[in-house]
Amino acid sequence: MTGRDGDPDAPLRRSGANLRWERTPAGLRLEGEVDLTNANRLAEIVHEERGRLGDTVRLDLEALSFMDGAGVRALLEISRSLRDSGCLLILASPGYIVRKALSVLTPEDLLDAIRIVES
Repeated sequence: MTGRDGDPDAPLRRSGANLRWERTPAGLRLEGEVDLTNANRLAEIVHEERGRLGDTVRLDLEALSFMDGAGVRALLEISRSLRDSGCLLILASPGYIVRKALSVLTPEDLLDAIRIVES
């Protein structure tokens, strides 16, 4: 996936099924909702952007208004895939609703391949 004129570093905004994402210098900014209807799309987005993101994949979650168990499972699958290639998933600034969904993660999940940080 590339931005305008085929430039992989050009700003990119896309949307689909209540989930919008945007390239940022630090990673990807997600907005909207991640649920059963689009959790697989989240994994596809990260996979498509993986080459540009390097060894640390940072997802800014501040503008996500909802995440269910399917979204959490997608993040775990993404983190395990990244871990297997020596990379780390950083979840930045999740709001209250998203933090509540993420609360099902075990300490092992968090220590293994996911970091949750405030921007």
